[in-house]
Amino acid sequence: MVPDYVNSLPHRLAGAAWQAQQALQPARLAAASASAAINVNRRLKLDSGRVVCGRNWSGFADRELKLIRIDDIDQRPIAVVVNYGAHPTIMGPPNQLITPDYPGVARRVVEHGSGAARTSSMSSGSTGTPSATWRSRLKVDASSRLHSAKPTRGVARS
Repeated sequence: MVPDYVNSLPHRLAGAAWQAQQALQPARLAAASASAAINVNRRLKLDSGRVVCGRNWSGFADRELKLIRIDDIDQRPIAVVVNYGAHPTIMGPPNQLITPDYPGVARRVVEHGSGAARTSSMSSGSTGTPSATWRSRLKVDASSRLHSAKPTRGVARS
């Protein structure tokens, strides 16, 4: 980790919490899920029976992408949260750069598509085994649905 960045986190987090509290407003929540095939199981069993870290294309990987969208009462987007189970390691072990990896691309796509500029967040689901892979193509299941909830109080906009 970069020491200056780590040392700045308490101040940054406190500032973000303060901004969120100042921007509290009524909001609506909606949730959706889809299938995205950009992860691969990393437990590869060799012919010898030995298990190594590799790409096991036939192994289990949770491909469900979950999304929560937060809108104001007039249905203008406030924020979007995306959850997907894969380590952000597309660039592979040789990479020593600080990079947003695939979550950075996902964030840009979500923000552009939802209008929630600069307010999306990406979280990792079950990432013990799956890793993102550049060889996959994003496939969104046609059965994806957006489920709206009743308005709720106290959602922050930052």
